[in-house]
Amino acid sequence: MAAVGPIGRLNVIVLVVRVLQRSLRFYGETLGLPVQAQMGNWAYINAGGVTLALQHLPKADFPQNLYMSELVFRVEDIDAVHAALKQSGVTFINTIRQLTDKEFGISFRDPDGHVLTIMGPKKRL
Repeated sequence: MAAVGPIGRLNVIVLVVRVLQRSLRFYGETLGLPVQAQMGNWAYINAGGVTLALQHLPKADFPQNLYMSELVFRVEDIDAVHAALKQSGVTFINTIRQLTDKEFGISFRDPDGHVLTIMGPKKRL
């Protein structure tokens, strides 16, 4: 299978956690990774060039189909990479959604069911 285009480096790993402060202590104090930011139910940790994003979600709120981890890859043009992946037979589990003022994302699963997301700007508006 030919490469589908500029999938960039692994940018973010998202982990769902039940107790955010406990996870922050573990990753920040025990492992010594610097905490970059904390906003609402999210915390962002510098894991050596990759951001570890912790999302707080109590067990009671876990939907049955919730994915507990997610690998996020940086792309330069979300629309172009989305189209190339779709043409290669990738089935997406959501639609392109706005994540920040300039960043968009869309997710799919690998052959073993792990969630992968591409994230980047839209070049075509």
